[in-house]
Amino acid sequence: MKRPTYPAAVLAAGMAATHLLFTFFIYRSDLALHAKIIALKSAGFLVVPNDHILPTLTQVFPAFCGALFFSLTLGAGLTLLTFIVMWAYRRLFADNPLFLIFPAFFWIGLLLAVNAGGWNPAATAVFVIVPSIVIYLCRRWMPPRKMPRDAYAWITHVAVILIVALAWVPRLDGNVFINVRDYLLLENTAGQAVNSFYYQYTLYPAELFKTLDQKLLKTACIQADDPDISQKLLNELAVYDFLPVSGTVPCDLKVIGDEKRLVMTNERGVSVETDLATFLSESKNALREISEASDRNSFLRSFTFFSLVVGFPLSLYVFVHALFSAFLFLIPPVFLRSVIASLILMGIGVGAVIPLYGTPAETLTPAEIREKVAVSDWRAQRDGLKAMADQGIDPMRLAIDPRLMESAHVPVRYWLANSLGNSRSMEARRMLARLVDDPHPNVACMAYYGLGRSGSARTAEEIRDRMDAISHWYVQWYAYKALKKLGWTQHLSDTPADR
Repeated sequence: MKRPTYPAAVLAAGMAATHLLFTFFIYRSDLALHAKIIALKSAGFLVVPNDHILPTLTQVFPAFCGALFFSLTLGAGLTLLTFIVMWAYRRLFADNPLFLIFPAFFWIGLLLAVNAGGWNPAATAVFVIVPSIVIYLCRRWMPPRKMPRDAYAWITHVAVILIVALAWVPRLDGNVFINVRDYLLLENTAGQAVNSFYYQYTLYPAELFKTLDQKLLKTACIQADDPDISQKLLNELAVYDFLPVSGTVPCDLKVIGDEKRLVMTNERGVSVETDLATFLSESKNALREISEASDRNSFLRSFTFFSLVVGFPLSLYVFVHALFSAFLFLIPPVFLRSVIASLILMGIGVGAVIPLYGTPAETLTPAEIREKVAVSDWRAQRDGLKAMADQGIDPMRLAIDPRLMESAHVPVRYWLANSLGNSRSMEARRMLARLVDDPHPNVACMAYYGLGRSGSARTAEEIRDRMDAISHWYVQWYAYKALKKLGWTQHLSDTPADR
């Protein structure tokens, strides 16, 4: 393995191992979700995902695509962390085994953390297999001693990464991912492809490590001798989308007992005890308690988010640096190629963040918002509409131009739909009703989100009638959440024992 490219090769191997592992885990999760949704559909409930998506839950390809989320985040972070440890071991401490004592304890700590909420075989497998592969490859490919000019090359890497990080840190707020999508992805063909891929396949991996209360639809099994108690429990649970099923489908929540003593147990055996009166008055807290008590993936989610913010950008740097170094093959000195590639990446990294700098939406006055929306520049329109949405301003009071619905720029239509949710006017609802048919799923999602905030019982009926025709899983998810926001609940039989 050539010295300039081995870091990228090690990183690719670690991420590939993560990808294969999570393809299996997601596929297994998809099959379980498919069985649950089929059971709920057979029981007569409105289901998400619907018939357009259900067949894909039994296919490997969506699981393979969804696994990219974990390989680019968790896989990148875990691989880079192991690589840094091995680099220090080989290059700074000259293979001194005493150095490995601290990393060994740290690794054990990671394994304990991923199993803190209960035995988690999937996360454990990843945190054992991926570092093992990286350690093996580093021992084979990494030079054991410092080579001439290596120190200067690493100093260049660190300096470039720090400069780019300092440029991005002021923009790392709650809107950073939205701003990256609006300014860097949706306005070019490659970025649009990435955005489309993400929203088409992101719900497959998301289902794998959601908490119980984060899942959209849950199955429930009620065992109570008194039919009135059963009906009360079913009605209350339906508000939170715990729906009764029969047959062999595992229950996400089993409730057993009578008026004085209720025991709620999830499929992992975690139980919470209460009484009927307390549950009916504090059901949300009781369900949140059992969800938190049965959460095995808290650390995995935290580590994945850390890897998204740190591991993914660093892995992107490693891969693109190796690519640029290869393109600069006409420059003989390896060190010079490395430095030039680093400087190019510094320019790209700093240049990419420039569009994200601007006036914060919360500081714009209504007059400034009106002025921005009225100009022809789509960025100004986007910022003005986002300010309306964030500040809760009714766009109809600012005489919003309905032609913005026809804008060629997705961020403009997206934030228009979001801001229209602040209005209670019939015209705003009519505009949202048109935007739910927007060909771009991001816009359609925001239109349903807006209808959920500004609609009525009649709006809920209209959304319900549309549900079966929606072909995009993410849009289905937003439409269903809009239904719930409008107070709609699943229809329950008067004879729950028959279910």
